Amino acid sequence: MTANLQALKAYSAGRSLNTSGRLSEAIPFLRNAIELDSQFTDVYDMLVISYWGTDQLEAAAENQAKISRLQEERAAQSKYPVSEFYKLDIATWYARLVTGNLNKSLEVLQVRR
Repeated sequence: MTANLQALKAYSAGRSLNTSGRLSEAIPFLRNAIELDSQFTDVYDMLVISYWGTDQLEAAAENQAKISRLQEERAAQSKYPVSEFYKLDIATWYARLVTGNLNKSLEVLQVRR
């Protein structure tokens, strides 16, 4: 989440467009939310979906890599552990989008079940 109200509004507008299938239109709102709060991980998740759905695979991979970095930073700084499910979800998408290793992605999915 974010404490920045403007980032939250931009994210909400982008999410609404995204969930209604208007992925291309969602991207500028989501990018604006990132500009307002670069630590707002939910936005990166939504951007991955938007970019993936509009065949902008490199941009999807970049945002997935950012999610992984943010998760690692937060885990190192937090006294509360990140859930195993969340770690596996990030690992699945990282393997698929960033490294292109579909076999690794499938392995992680099997563990996640």
